[in-house]
Amino acid sequence: DADVQLSVKRMAVKELALTKVQLQAHLKDGTLTAAPVALSVDEGRVMARLKVDQSGATPTIDVHASWRDLDAGKIAAMIGQGRIVTMKLDGEADVKSTGNTTQMLAATATGYINLIGRDGQINDTALTDLTKGIGSIFPWVSNKDANQISCFVAKWPLDKGNAVAQTVMLDTSGVLVKVTGNVDLPGELLHLTVNTKAKKISLASFAVPLRIKGSLLAPRIDVNPGEAVVSTVGDVALAP
Repeated sequence: DADVQLSVKRMAVKELALTKVQLQAHLKDGTLTAAPVALSVDEGRVMARLKVDQSGATPTIDVHASWRDLDAGKIAAMIGQGRIVTMKLDGEADVKSTGNTTQMLAATATGYINLIGRDGQINDTALTDLTKGIGSIFPWVSNKDANQISCFVAKWPLDKGNAVAQTVMLDTSGVLVKVTGNVDLPGELLHLTVNTKAKKISLASFAVPLRIKGSLLAPRIDVNPGEAVVSTVGDVALAP
């Protein structure tokens, strides 16, 4: 059993500089409650509460977190994906899971993760370095009319480890990008389709569905032109 209060002025975690870290935690009879947990990440701020109940045979974890103005590029770099985008993110997550292993916790995860971003830019150089040949697959990324992000919205409900792309959209001045599919958390696998709708004649040839599959850290991206029929700008029809 324990009661802990922690205050840290500055802490470095890989590329992230954490400041104003505040933590209050209470441990009693195998149940750990941490609330509030607060910290600043550069100009962003994170607030969270955490409960870990290990009083029974199987541990249960319950997390609620919200954040404002997080640097999406630094977060991507921290998990090994490079600074593929420049954008500030707001969001909220509410996740509960049960299990004795990391995989079991992922397989039972239930809740949601929501993200909102605006006024960003896609880093085409970093994105090209991420996956071999991606420049020819995502040609609109290097187009100045298409890589300026006006708005980004992502709603990911979680159901027993299955994260479904319920509403995942990226809006730029040149294209509208919509993502469908799911992420298999326990298997760490991606099953996503990216549909691009061109807003300008010059970008119409980019409106071809793309598939993102494979592991989270090493995704495969390919295009199957047979899935799309492009007639006029923004007119993309998906076959059954």
